[in-house]
Amino acid sequence: MTCRRESLVVEVYDSSSSRPVPRCGDSENGGGFGWGIVERLASSVTVRSHTVGKSVRAVWHPGHVQAPAEPHAQSHARAA
Repeated sequence: MTCRRESLVVEVYDSSSSRPVPRCGDSENGGGFGWGIVERLASSVTVRSHTVGKSVRAVWHPGHVQAPAEPHAQSHARAA
């Protein structure tokens, strides 16, 4: 994680080579909410494949405001 005046950058590594995909959240057992939250709140999201696994980098810029989603709208993964 890097925080500067102009941005907050969070990058995580995952040993799975599968790209993140939106899924319905499971309020009873937990899970399924994270990717949608990141996509909704981040200014940009980049997914990079590695020899083993992937990294996901999300960047937030101050003042970035995402338009409200339509009810039942599907989220789509952004990639580089």
